[in-house]
Amino acid sequence: MILSKLRIGFIGTGANTRKMHIPGFQKCEDVELSIVANRSLESAQAVAKREGIKRVAKDWRAVVE
Repeated sequence: MILSKLRIGFIGTGANTRKMHIPGFQKCEDVELSIVANRSLESAQAVAKREGIKRVAKDWRAVVE
């Protein structure tokens, strides 16, 4: 029995992440795309909105925390 989902955070959302990692993780029922940080806050917000990621971080440190 799984008690909670594995939360995934993304640091950078280059082509490989957008084309491979995000869609792959979205197919896993016990995984939550939790937070994203990118080169700019605006680009991280765009990816979060498009992919249904709940939180956006200003930089990578917030993802790690």
